[in-house]
Amino acid sequence: MKKPPSKFGQWRERMRDRMARSSRVFLIGLIVACGIEVLIDWNATLFEINVLRDRMRERGFNYAGILAKSTIAPLTARDAPTLSVLTSGLFDDGDVAFVRFTTADGAVVYERVDTEYEALFARRRGAAFRDYYASQLTRDADGIVNDPAGLRQRMAASRYRDFAQQWNDLVDRVVTRFTGPKPLHAGGNVLYQDRLRTPDKQRDDAVTYAIAAVRDDSGKAVGTIVVAFSMDRTNAAIRAKYLKGLGMVVFFVGLILVQNVVSRRDKLRLLDLEARYAAAKQALRDAFPKPLLEGDLRAAGAIDQAPGAVDGMAWDLASDAEGVELAIVDPDGDGVDSAAVALHALRTLRADRSGTLLDRARRVGAAVMSIPLSRPVGILLVRVRHDGAIEGIASPIGDLRGAELTRTDLADVPEGLVGPLHALAGTLPPEGRLIGAFGHGGAKRLNIDDVASFVARSRGELDAVVVDAATWARGRASALAGNDLAVLVVARR
Repeated sequence: MKKPPSKFGQWRERMRDRMARSSRVFLIGLIVACGIEVLIDWNATLFEINVLRDRMRERGFNYAGILAKSTIAPLTARDAPTLSVLTSGLFDDGDVAFVRFTTADGAVVYERVDTEYEALFARRRGAAFRDYYASQLTRDADGIVNDPAGLRQRMAASRYRDFAQQWNDLVDRVVTRFTGPKPLHAGGNVLYQDRLRTPDKQRDDAVTYAIAAVRDDSGKAVGTIVVAFSMDRTNAAIRAKYLKGLGMVVFFVGLILVQNVVSRRDKLRLLDLEARYAAAKQALRDAFPKPLLEGDLRAAGAIDQAPGAVDGMAWDLASDAEGVELAIVDPDGDGVDSAAVALHALRTLRADRSGTLLDRARRVGAAVMSIPLSRPVGILLVRVRHDGAIEGIASPIGDLRGAELTRTDLADVPEGLVGPLHALAGTLPPEGRLIGAFGHGGAKRLNIDDVASFVARSRGELDAVVVDAATWARGRASALAGNDLAVLVVARR
């Protein structure tokens, strides 16, 4: 029989149970779990999208950076045939759609549009590629020559970005706080324009281009290079990534929802089961008698209930002019029904104390078997008279120490009782203690000698001693974690 928890412990248990059962707490937890899953999945999707765009960006930087080094002389001389030869290999890249060289003042020296892409672009936009992007190409060419830092800043601050670009910019700003700015490509001479707009001021994701300033050895700008890319293949891959990310979000969020709903149902069932177990254990504790601490015979008992399921062990104590009588009832099996059987057995014992101990044990067995689907109970009935005489009836559920006892096998085991039954007889000497220890699970049993030694060296009132002994026995009997443990003591003055 454990000590009742403190007020704080009771409050903590109430709060834990309330939060476990609260649908609001469950909903908040579910939203948080789904939110984290969505964030993780979409972050992975956006990362993959940015990897695709970064590959295009790196190609643009490489192409424009190499040409900026190798075309200084022909661009200065305005040698268009040479520029055509130097750039012809670019169009082996299926994404390269346009190349342009201009002088520092903006005059076009050489340009080329992929013929297939030019026809496709005209059908889509109703205008030639050069004309459609004329103003933006002129603006960026002037900016890369005269104000590259300002152009870079305007690109970064452009509102013509999709969510993936905005997310990437946010991540870059956060990373930059800890690692510093990324190194500039080609000495800052090359920029990548992926924030274009349509004539009606909508974001244009069909084309991106790298633009570089061509500078001589003195650093003077002699012209610009534009290498433009069709984003058709990349955008198709991006759409596939979005669909994949959406599928992952739907799948994993659905999985979280199903798992949480199912686990909540199981948890609520478990909480209800725990509540029923707790109520059954409390009903047993309420039925336990008070110890007898006055007179020449003192008696007390304590049961340390199993922390999990209901084992159903119960004890009883009665006194009259002849002496004291103690009882242990231990239903076979566990569960709430075991507690009901034990309580019914206690009521039967208390209702009629007439007849011999065997007669009373027989009545208990009959009462137990009157319950549908009931199982037998182990029983101990022991009477200690004022002169020390001991008599008893016992199933093999525990043992007694402190007196010389003789055990006689009883051939007749009443229905409803766990056999074999033994008749006990002996004498409790003056100043002696009859100590009983009960608790078993399969072949494992509570060690009576250890319990008797603990009781013998304990000081204090008898009721406190038995509680301490039961608690101490619990710590020593890890193999009996699923079983109730009982300690009974009768002390003769």
